[in-house]
Amino acid sequence: MLNQWINARYLDPNQTSGLRKQFSKAFPFSHHALKGFFREDKLTNIYKALQTLEYLPKESDLFKFSQTGDFKAVKNPILKQFYDFFKSKEFAVYIHSITGINVKKDQIDMSSFIYQNTDHLLPHDDKVENRTIAYVLNLSKGFVKEDGATLDFYDYNKKTKLPNKIVKSFVPTYNTLFLFKALSNSFHQVSEQVSGKNRVTITGWFH
Repeated sequence: MLNQWINARYLDPNQTSGLRKQFSKAFPFSHHALKGFFREDKLTNIYKALQTLEYLPKESDLFKFSQTGDFKAVKNPILKQFYDFFKSKEFAVYIHSITGINVKKDQIDMSSFIYQNTDHLLPHDDKVENRTIAYVLNLSKGFVKEDGATLDFYDYNKKTKLPNKIVKSFVPTYNTLFLFKALSNSFHQVSEQVSGKNRVTITGWFH
């Protein structure tokens, strides 16, 4: 099943062992930015299928964006196949092979998000309940740094237990899958979107 979804270069045993080391040593907390991770034909169909979903605006003191419901209730067959793949035992084993972290099959959250002009997500950590790994799949094309909507990672002030400053910033890039530990000090944000483009992602957590 893996080779039906994932680009072949990420399935090479020599590559996966290297990825595991990279994940554990990444700064400021364990993470991957896996460019071109999924097969192009699969991702094209997924992006088209997202156009059939309803995105509802969400806003609070922390964030402003639009979001679908959780994919566990999705009816579109293409998105259901994608969701089922993400929560499969085979993919759980693969995630362990490139992170060293055990994740449970059948226990994921998954939704799609759109960030438009002025949308944002302020610094926060994802350590809620039994989340272990957060993931973000970028589905946007044509973004540059000046558009905003970057995924920003913060270092951690051990004294205040608060985020200190941005130490890594990622421009939304099509078919890049981010994986990072859901820790109490894994502070990150989505910077304010300042253009007319749509930042589209599929985002959630492994448990």
